[in-house]
Amino acid sequence: MQTDLTVSLIGLPNVGKSLIFSVLTGHQSEVSPLPVSTKKPLRAVVSYEDPRMSRIASVIEPKELFPLKIQFIDTGGILPKDRQVFGEDSAETKEHARSSDVLIHIVRAFDQADVPHIDSHVDVFRDFSMLIHELCTWDLALVDHRIVTIQKEIQGRQRYELQAEFDLLTKAKRLLEAGQPLYEANWERNSYTKFRALSLVSHIPHLLAVNCGEEEIESYFLQGKELPSDNAIITCAQLESEIVQLDEDERREFLEAYNGLTLKISEIPKLVLTAANRVTYFTFGHLGLKQWSIPNGTNAVEAARRLHTDFAKNLINVEVFATEELILADSVDKIKQQGKVRVESKEYQVQDGDIMYFRFGK
Repeated sequence: MQTDLTVSLIGLPNVGKSLIFSVLTGHQSEVSPLPVSTKKPLRAVVSYEDPRMSRIASVIEPKELFPLKIQFIDTGGILPKDRQVFGEDSAETKEHARSSDVLIHIVRAFDQADVPHIDSHVDVFRDFSMLIHELCTWDLALVDHRIVTIQKEIQGRQRYELQAEFDLLTKAKRLLEAGQPLYEANWERNSYTKFRALSLVSHIPHLLAVNCGEEEIESYFLQGKELPSDNAIITCAQLESEIVQLDEDERREFLEAYNGLTLKISEIPKLVLTAANRVTYFTFGHLGLKQWSIPNGTNAVEAARRLHTDFAKNLINVEVFATEELILADSVDKIKQQGKVRVESKEYQVQDGDIMYFRFGK
């Protein structure tokens, strides 16, 4: 199945990754009672329908709806090198993290005696720092190896074009040695392509999920406690796992009892799209209405490539109108009559909420 986005849930052992994964996807994931945590990563695909999709459908009445498909991966717990007294390192977790579009960093804020913690007590800031440090360590090993390779090539073959990459990685190395993830620095757009090619992880967009217990959730939710990341949500996975099994009336009563607590896990698909700086566009035809997600700044050619690789080669131009304009007009024909259908070139940068019709040649 083709997916629009791949998201890995990562964290130290016993922070609630598997429970959050289960609530998010409806798939039960193995939960280990030991500090080693879940061993085998589990995948599940979740459909995410943009709220605008139903509004478009109410106007055009498509045969079928095709929402986004987001793949979530429940990975094994990450044990820092100095804590790996139980066995293997996080090789499989590294592989999944490196191929992800977004990482959800899950940090534990619940204090539960029968759930082991790798340290003496729960500390959100310390544990987040420990996780980030481990990601930086993974990246530093790859950056060091590449720098050595570049130095040999520059000296041996006079390949001066590698100097720019050497300078980029030297800057990255300084940050990583200081324990700073690459996402904290400002980089030119093409730098991320290089980081992706090297399978670095600390530059990947992230969402922090602070997993509280029932005793902590109200204080975090109501008091606006400081968090170690600006891009964060606060949830109680145990509570949410119980709430999602209730019918609508029971659920409303339950949430009201917790002073209007909102279900944050259900918001994760939307939040990861924002974290990844993606825009959404729509296409429709005889098959139905389909939603697509692409990086912000993508042009019409690359958007067409999402439909089919051959389409990018044969694209002539694209007809575009905005979702809100369609809703106001309440008719595709009226949109055309009002002159609000624009014809854009292949270099047109797709905007969030665009409805697009691609014109192809032979």
